[in-house]
Amino acid sequence: MTEPVKAWNRAFAEEKASVAAAWEDFRERLDEQRRLVGHDAKEAEHSAGCDNIREIGMRIFAIPAHTLQGMAVKLRARDRMGLEDFDDPDEALLSIAADVRRLAGEVAS
Repeated sequence: MTEPVKAWNRAFAEEKASVAAAWEDFRERLDEQRRLVGHDAKEAEHSAGCDNIREIGMRIFAIPAHTLQGMAVKLRARDRMGLEDFDDPDEALLSIAADVRRLAGEVAS
């Protein structure tokens, strides 16, 4: 290897070590801040709340709607759950589609 390449490799290794040390310092400070504010407990509380909202929403979607107002309730539940933000099948829209087909007299296949 030529001297310029060796010098560049040394400089690169030093910079990489410097960035790694700064990142480790940041992570330690972040972890301490999270500990001080009780982040883990709050995250668990938030997760439980989200699970509760999902459970309620899934119950709503399981109930056949017999009116447009019932379908609107499903849409509001969908909005509250934020289902449009996910790639999974949209349970609310699938449920509403089944309601529309049922009300239109289509036979489920």
